[in-house]
Amino acid sequence: MSPLVEIRGADVVFAGGVRVLRDVSSSFEAGDCVSVLGRNGSGKTTLLRLITGNILPAAGSVRVADFTTERHRRQIAELIGVSMYSERAFYYRLTVDQNLRYFQSLRNRFGANASRERASLIERVGLTAHTRAKFMELSLGQRKRLGLARALIGGPPVVVLDEPFANLDDEGTAVVVDAVEQRRLDGLTTVFTTHEMADVRGVVNKVVTLADGVAEITAPGITDGAERKPVRTVTVVGSRKLHFDPTILSARFATAVDGRKLAIEVPTEMKMSEVVGLVEATGMAVEQVVDTPWLR
Repeated sequence: MSPLVEIRGADVVFAGGVRVLRDVSSSFEAGDCVSVLGRNGSGKTTLLRLITGNILPAAGSVRVADFTTERHRRQIAELIGVSMYSERAFYYRLTVDQNLRYFQSLRNRFGANASRERASLIERVGLTAHTRAKFMELSLGQRKRLGLARALIGGPPVVVLDEPFANLDDEGTAVVVDAVEQRRLDGLTTVFTTHEMADVRGVVNKVVTLADGVAEITAPGITDGAERKPVRTVTVVGSRKLHFDPTILSARFATAVDGRKLAIEVPTEMKMSEVVGLVEATGMAVEQVVDTPWLR
């Protein structure tokens, strides 16, 4: 079977010759849950826009199902649910229900079935009590939840979410994680950018890490209760540099940051020098290291 989403040698060049993405190649299958990581300005949102066809590659190609973004933007739009720029994506004076009804109409979803779907989506993202609230009255986190509901209209084969965990409390985060995990179980594909991998580590099966416009693809795998290898926790104390960003590290290992401390869970056989090198690559100047072997 062909990949559901396939990117081949894609370059993205903005005005003035600024190259944002360079020779990016990747493929996502039905049921993949893909996290896109990288520092600010690395091209994460650009990659999502590339998949949706909102921008076209200067070189290479992007396909969704049997369609190319260069020639079939309308068909691809019907296959992809999108949540990006929540602040600008809705009508401020319309209610939660009215906004979703409008976006359903763009997908030719009307009548009683659409009404039931709308109520189900609103409940799924935890906004039932705010059904008649105007968009302008919602908090940032509630707006982010509404963006998720919009992306899920019609149960599209592919959903792309830009920073879906931003401005969310624990309850809102759980809503997004549940939605993403259910899509995986249903054989549907989700691609999202994030700065926090901890909550979705057991759901994500592919990670795209962007640095200087180049993509590295890894497959951390989904544990689903499988036996884990012996690990140890290494706690590092140090000072953060301006470009400190632990997201690339958290794509591979369980990581927690608390002020000047960074704790990382690594295999017992990993050398300390390698661990320190990984931490320094996040932008932390290492001052002290505590190595604590343990099994889980």
